[in-house]
Amino acid sequence: PGLGATVGVAWDQIDAIDGLRDRVESWIVSGGLAWAPRPWLQVGVLGSYLTRDGGGAGGGDFDVTRVG
Repeated sequence: PGLGATVGVAWDQIDAIDGLRDRVESWIVSGGLAWAPRPWLQVGVLGSYLTRDGGGAGGGDFDVTRVG
């Protein structure tokens, strides 16, 4: 049997545009585990969390959590 794991972190920044929008920042963290009890069968779980700060009073902030 085989066991595998993955982890990821990413950061993104979009600069402000005068009069149109403020700076936008995003973070995403992800990870997963996979197990192969047989060569022809693999089971696993994956998850991620994204947060975005739209900046300024205009809003645009949100969070997303995914599990599969």
